[in-house]
Amino acid sequence: TTLYALISENPGVVEPLVQLFGSSQYLAGYFLNHPELMDMLLRRGQSSIIKSKTEMRKELGEELVAAEGLEEELDIMRRFRNEEFLRIGIHKLGHNLSLEEFSFELSALAEVTMGYALFLAQREVRRKYGSPLWVGENGEKRESSIIVMGMGKLGGEELSFHSDLDIIFIY
Repeated sequence: TTLYALISENPGVVEPLVQLFGSSQYLAGYFLNHPELMDMLLRRGQSSIIKSKTEMRKELGEELVAAEGLEEELDIMRRFRNEEFLRIGIHKLGHNLSLEEFSFELSALAEVTMGYALFLAQREVRRKYGSPLWVGENGEKRESSIIVMGMGKLGGEELSFHSDLDIIFIY
């Protein structure tokens, strides 16, 4: 009943819902598994059609700053990813994004969320075990660094809804 009341009070959400459920079984199922995304649909008119990696990074970073602990940070990242995934999907279904823009948006979202996930993982490793070190040729100890390399469709910024993230960790 809450959902019906929400739709009744916000008739502008009917069109994107019909388009979502009528055009994409995948996105419809995704939406049904994440009903909290209804808020995002209600704010749809306020959301950008295209966001740069910088914009996504800034938005997610601002939300993470307010978090109180790792679990809340992970919840924020999941919610952000879900909202952005649906935003991109709705704009694709509405023919507001070209195939290239759609693929780039999904790739940018993957890159931004993986970047923050890596940051959080590194922070937790340092907190629990200290900085990971390696010994150079002359016996000098240095802090290790890590690179995450996107392969395949991620590397080519060509992700689609069903794409896997093929990544290699180099450290």
